[in-house]
Amino acid sequence: MNLDEAEEGVLRDTSDQVVVLCRELGREDLAVRTEDAVARIGRDVLVVAVTGEFKRGKSSLVNGLLGVWVCPVAPDRSTAIPTIFRHGEANAVSLTVAEGQGQRVVKGVPADLDGMVLEGDRDVPGLRRLVAVAEIPTRFLESGFSLIDTPGVGGLGPGYGEAVVNLGGVADAAIVVADAGAPLNMDTIAFVEKLSRACPALVVALSRADLYRHGGAAGEIGEQLSDRGIEADVIPISNSLRREALRTGDAQLNAESGFPALLAAIESISSRREVTARVAAEAKIRGVVGALSREVDARQARAASPMPDWATLVAEARAALDSARKDAARWPTMLNDGVSDAATAAEFDLRAGLRRALKEFEEELELGSGAIRVEEFRGRVQARVQTELAPVFEALESRLAGVERELHSLFESEPADTDVTALPPDLPSEWGTPQGRQNRGLKAAAGGVYGGLRGAQSGIMLVGVFAGIAGFGLGTLALVGIGAAFGGKQLMDERGKRALSRRQQARTAVRQFIDEVQVQAARTVRDVAREQLRRQREVAGERAAACVARRAEALRLLEEERERTVAERAAQARALEAWRSRLDRVGARLASGSDR
Repeated sequence: MNLDEAEEGVLRDTSDQVVVLCRELGREDLAVRTEDAVARIGRDVLVVAVTGEFKRGKSSLVNGLLGVWVCPVAPDRSTAIPTIFRHGEANAVSLTVAEGQGQRVVKGVPADLDGMVLEGDRDVPGLRRLVAVAEIPTRFLESGFSLIDTPGVGGLGPGYGEAVVNLGGVADAAIVVADAGAPLNMDTIAFVEKLSRACPALVVALSRADLYRHGGAAGEIGEQLSDRGIEADVIPISNSLRREALRTGDAQLNAESGFPALLAAIESISSRREVTARVAAEAKIRGVVGALSREVDARQARAASPMPDWATLVAEARAALDSARKDAARWPTMLNDGVSDAATAAEFDLRAGLRRALKEFEEELELGSGAIRVEEFRGRVQARVQTELAPVFEALESRLAGVERELHSLFESEPADTDVTALPPDLPSEWGTPQGRQNRGLKAAAGGVYGGLRGAQSGIMLVGVFAGIAGFGLGTLALVGIGAAFGGKQLMDERGKRALSRRQQARTAVRQFIDEVQVQAARTVRDVAREQLRRQREVAGERAAACVARRAEALRLLEEERERTVAERAAQARALEAWRSRLDRVGARLASGSDR
């Protein structure tokens, strides 16, 4: 039956309008579905897709329809890509592959199909097989048919659903291959339902029917489909009998294979192809128009929603700007006070620790008796001073890091903007947590506590080296050389002096040594504090300025948005109303066509 050219022209014109509306509304997916549905009308051949689960005999069924054994079949491998069979005297095949950002076509002959389409072959990194096309001369294809052998999917999982929707936009009919031995499981039924909505005509072919009496579960499967309103012929077939019948020309075997009934069903679909394609296209267009109507409804609902509370939003933005300005004004005081307190606490700890050490050694010298072991005593003094200095600088590190964190949190507490382009740059590393940080400035300054100690009056020479410093922590102190009162010639040569005199000299030397350490260490603490103050002032100044600028920009954008929102909403409402009117006209045109 030929379609009336005028009616076909109306349908195509309507579909063109729908496609334009789809693209204006940003629904390219609906535009493609509409174009595919209309493309079926007037098609010269009936495109039949053969689908189903893995290892159900899809490829063998394709061979049975073709009448020649050309579609690859392997017991241990399955079809990996869609394979299209269409009529052609060239008797050639081509494989389209994606490579990098482009595609290329590999040419071959039907004998090459095994390596082209079966899984496991030609799996080269960076190379992805897409589709194979075989042009072969067979009576079936020449009579107006084209077949698509599709890859099987185990369990017909969710990922296959989208592929089925796409396939439905291409094929005029689909053959679902299932096993004749049992009713369809729930996954397969869901698959068939989805396919029936995408494809105009459907046939269910039950393979291996020769292994079961009376077509196996054909009756139950027919009831399953009928219960769900799915119109599909259920036909038991046997691929093995069909192959043997083709080989021997045995008409009885061919009849028993079920293929004559399958071919008759396909011929019946082909005979009403134009009508079916038009009905399916009209149904698809109605569905797309409905989807677009819902899209417009949703947009109109959003456009009609209450206006934002601009007064509150602007007030909040102004408050955020004021807060940023206040923080920008008070951070220097916070920084100065924090660093000063850290330095003061470090000096206090330093004095307290060295006083404890001095008191312990004075008590030892006061209460001790006998000769002083100079080397042993000297080592203990040095080690004791080291143990007092280490926690002082470790505590200084912790306090300065606390100042950093407090300053950091001051700016981080500002609300985040949604406009990422207005955000300030990332903080430099010194704003991070102190763990793992290597602060070379402080490390070098702290090293001067030992490197700079020189007791001119007492003749004490002390050279110190830090090693293995983590953050501001102190490492092992290596001390070399001590003169005058600590092992100088005076102590070593005057062996005859009284022990009390030696202790008094040792006491004086220890006091002088600890005083020198205290002076130099306190100076270093102050130097370190000044350096940290300078560094953090530079970073915090930039950060504060960025925060103020960001808040000012946010306020400006918000005020501009308030001014233009009313006008934009009005324009959007007019555009949506125009879309609604066009959709209504298309819907009325489709309805009048259905009435005819």
